[in-house]
Amino acid sequence: MGAGPALSARWQPVLAALGTGAPVSQALTTPLMVGLANTMYNPRPGEQADQLPDPDKLCRLPDKEAVQAHLFDGFAPRASSH
Repeated sequence: MGAGPALSARWQPVLAALGTGAPVSQALTTPLMVGLANTMYNPRPGEQADQLPDPDKLCRLPDKEAVQAHLFDGFAPRASSH
């Protein structure tokens, strides 16, 4: 999900939740959901990671459906902003 220690550190809470029963783990089981998360939370060329929301927000959502809805809702604005 990106390169560099700072970028990797951003994903640690999400990576720690994978393989558990956590809602983020349940939601990130398909390539589509992983791709949406990647688009929303990883910087594009010329962007800095600190300009983006932190992916640990995914860990604070209450259920799988909330994680999926958050990713769907945030994808289009992020994808079309460049």
